[in-house]
Amino acid sequence: ESGARHTVALFATEGTVAAGTYARALEAAGATPWIPPAEMQAQITAIIYDQVKAGEPADVALLGELTDRALAAGAHVVLFGCTELSVVYAEVPELQARPEIVDSLRTLAIATIERAGRRVRDSA
Repeated sequence: ESGARHTVALFATEGTVAAGTYARALEAAGATPWIPPAEMQAQITAIIYDQVKAGEPADVALLGELTDRALAAGAHVVLFGCTELSVVYAEVPELQARPEIVDSLRTLAIATIERAGRRVRDSA
């Protein structure tokens, strides 16, 4: 819909969410940030700290379920706003295949290359 605000779920650490940087940027771009409720945030935090940062395998199935829950709650897309989630995204084709997931690290890299006047190579 033209002119409609899109809702973007933010999956990041509690500190990143609390800082509000992503929320402000999303609002400035015309989107509505969706912050996970405490129980979901605890699960996201566990994936980030107890799994990825600890060198353990990430619970990809749970990450997919959390994404589905955010979408069911009204989000149009889910933004992975944490480098640890970017690591999981880069390693899991099932996550990359979901167009409703936006990886902040990949998006930043693409924007940087394009801003430098270069063309992004097809990663396929």
